[in-house]
Formats: sequence, C-alpha cells, structure tokens
Amino acid sequence: MTFIAPLIETARLRLRPRTAEDFEAQLAIDLDPAVRQFIPMLASTREEFAERFFARLTGDLAGTGFYWSVEERDTPGLIGTIFIVPYLETTDFELGYRYAPSAWGKGLGGEAAIAAARHWFEILGRKKLVGVTGDSNHGSAAVLTKAGLIETGRASYRGHDVRYFEKIAGQDCSERG
Repeated sequence: MTFIAPLIETARLRLRPRTAEDFEAQLAIDLDPAVRQFIPMLASTREEFAERFFARLTGDLAGTGFYWSVEERDTPGLIGTIFIVPYLETTDFELGYRYAPSAWGKGLGGEAAIAAARHWFEILGRKKLVGVTGDSNHGSAAVLTKAGLIETGRASYRGHDVRYFEKIAGQDCSERG
C-alpha cells in the first residue's frame, strides 16, 4: 500500500502533506536542544537530517507512511510534524510527532494526533496504531493518551528504553478526561 497524506483540518490546525519547502523549518525544530532532550535519536547534523527528510519525501521511504506538516490555521508557518509510519521491523504502524517548543502546552499536539488517529481508523479502517515516548516526556505521553492510545508496557526503540502505547480499532479515539 502506498500512502499519500491527505489534507486534514481541525478547529485550529491544518495537517498538510509534507513538501520540500518544509525542510528549513523542520530542520530548525529537529535541531532545537529543547526538542532533542526528548528525542535523542533525531538527526544531529544538517546533512543527516537532509538524508532522512528526502528519503521519506522522494526517496526509498516515500509512500511508506503518512507525513504531515502541521500549521495553525490562522497563523502562517510550520509548528511541527506528525506522521504514521511503519514501527521498526514489525507490521504495526507508529504515531509520531514533534513540535517547536513555542507550540508546546497549547493542546495542539493532541488535536493533531486525534485527527491523524481518526483518519487511520475511521477513514482507512486500519486495526492498530502504536506510539512510544521516553519516561521524562510527559507532554508526549499526554498527546498519545489524547489520541486514544493506552500505555501497555515498555519497549526498546532504537537503543532506548521507552514507554509503549497502543490503540486497537474500536477503542474510543476522542480525548480522554
């Protein structure tokens, strides 16, 4: 199956397919020390980032998952990215994301995650979605929970011990109280 990210709009956000024009803004987010403290496996140089970014956009990994660029509907400019991609060497798919620190704490990550998960389950009819986060990334755990994923244990993710979340089709996909 080849994946092409559709345009999705929420009350405050626009999730649009990633383009080459997003390179500089996403690079700035990925290299930000505040972001890297929670996602240490991100590319650490411009060259490494470019290799990964374009492999997903036009290279070997193009079409293997959804990659959305996230913008606020009323304010121009990229605030982050959200994606659903193959999870390591399994048949599962992972919900992942990262945002500029200026977007943190506003509920935007959760809003985007709910929209992406709804697309995955309700539009595509997929059966399972997983997510992982480090112990200290409480914001990311909250985003996964808002999207309906439930913490079920621990996993090894690219050499890091992480919290593991999953959602099975049929579970409520709305924000939990």
